[in-house]
Amino acid sequence: MDYDVIINPELGGKDLGNNYNNMYDKDYNLKFSKLLSKKLKDNNINNFLIRTDDRYLSNKDRINIIDDINRDSNSPIIITIGLGNNLIDIIYGLNNKDNLASIISEEFVENGFIVNKYYQQRDSINTDEDYESIIRDTPNNESIIIRLGNMKNNAYLNDNIEKLVDSLVNGLKKYLGASDNIYIVKKGDNLYSIARKYNVTIDEIKRINNLYNNNLSIGQQIKIPQNNNYYIVKNGDTLYSISRKYNVSVDNIKKTNKLLNNNIYIGQKIFIPNEDNIITYKVMKGDTLYNISKKYNVSVKDIMNINNLSKTTLQINQILKIPKNNI
Repeated sequence: MDYDVIINPELGGKDLGNNYNNMYDKDYNLKFSKLLSKKLKDNNINNFLIRTDDRYLSNKDRINIIDDINRDSNSPIIITIGLGNNLIDIIYGLNNKDNLASIISEEFVENGFIVNKYYQQRDSINTDEDYESIIRDTPNNESIIIRLGNMKNNAYLNDNIEKLVDSLVNGLKKYLGASDNIYIVKKGDNLYSIARKYNVTIDEIKRINNLYNNNLSIGQQIKIPQNNNYYIVKNGDTLYSISRKYNVSVDNIKKTNKLLNNNIYIGQKIFIPNEDNIITYKVMKGDTLYNISKKYNVSVKDIMNINNLSKTTLQINQILKIPKNNI
């Protein structure tokens, strides 16, 4: 399988790390890495988690796993997750530029975290080589180590784990070009599978990308037409509040998004199903209630009533409910 990212949680098994409040470093590393893996997958970034349970892996074991992956993948990025001093440190390889480390550092800072520094670390004996073997012995990969802080602050690390992971995911998305409307073609993809994934048509994908046939290549960046019927989960959202906002049932949202429970997370993309008598519309530049009402053959008053609008002013990207009874 072709991977974009390899996630390497430090320690494990007999390598415990520090212990504060009944949590070892190794446990937090794995907890963080599992959440990171899940959120990357949710953002269509294929990744491989080097250890998924509490097991000991030597550095040689880890390098062998990475070598095996490199045979089938196009040298994925290696993200090593660990703990260190009080503040966040990011180490990148001597053979790499600081682009990835810089982007991730900026994302942490923008989300309120303090980054001590991002830097390169040379071996004390052979100064032409990296100090960390996970970087030194994987020369074909871009490899960084992220040390998130000290387990003395484990309450802080646990309370902020979602925000820390989201910051890292956003940085990786920016670096990989995997923004919300860009998809990077993976092995086994075709236009049909991509169209189904994003709930758009093949013709729409071909039109926006100026494609004249259905041929795709691995690594190709595909623009995804923006589907108006989705919502990005924000802090404080629940399925109930989203259902109220769009006038659809919680059960319908769960069914459409294949959710097994009511748990959602910040940044998650939720597709909003159309009820039988309502469609949704995202306001674009130049829109007015009048031209929208003409487009859908409904009255301005009907649109205002169903959206609880007290004035006719609109904002770009505002989501409007449109009654379908007259369409």
